[in-house]
Amino acid sequence: MLNTNKLDEIQINFDTINMLKHLKYSNEDILNELSNTLTAYPDNLLKCLCNEINNTLYQSILLRLKLQDRLKLDNKNLVNSFNKNLHPLINYLLGDNDEDKAEVKKEVKKDVNVKNNSESDSEDDNGSDSESNIENIDLNEYMKNCIVKDKGHFLSLDVVYEDYGEWHESEEKNDKLEKNNFSKLFQQKFGKITSKSKVKGWKDFNTNLDD
Repeated sequence: MLNTNKLDEIQINFDTINMLKHLKYSNEDILNELSNTLTAYPDNLLKCLCNEINNTLYQSILLRLKLQDRLKLDNKNLVNSFNKNLHPLINYLLGDNDEDKAEVKKEVKKDVNVKNNSESDSEDDNGSDSESNIENIDLNEYMKNCIVKDKGHFLSLDVVYEDYGEWHESEEKNDKLEKNNFSKLFQQKFGKITSKSKVKGWKDFNTNLDD
């Protein structure tokens, strides 16, 4: 059955997405914003909200969900009555998807790791002799060797992630981080990401061009 609490929640987030689109944010920028904010949402649900839904389709989805009893459809058949790319949203509103629950647990675990990393950084700032205990050792090595302070320079997320990718390949490392995870862990070391002319990044930092 339709979860009305989740329906209100999705409606608010959908309205926010429309506001960002009105401000000329690209789908990729909106997805990055939501990934950093709605950390309990599975990636497939965020992508569905950003890329697949418009106002007319959203209203049609709600109507069909509200007609579930009259249509005499159980949750499984109701979900299958929609296009597959809409399933993440339908499953979430019905509150009946084990795959989504598993992804949420994965995201929560990831947040716990980030929190632990933040606590480790705080201990180092208070005088610990250990290096920053960021979960990804390769990223910690990259940040230590390749990121420098550069007053007045704005280091964009796209530029630093590309540089990280080139470093990762040249050093023959394994398990390259996805961009969203890279951003979350990078913020634990260099502070919350900001925007300049709608470009996300960090003030007063640069890549070490001499390396």
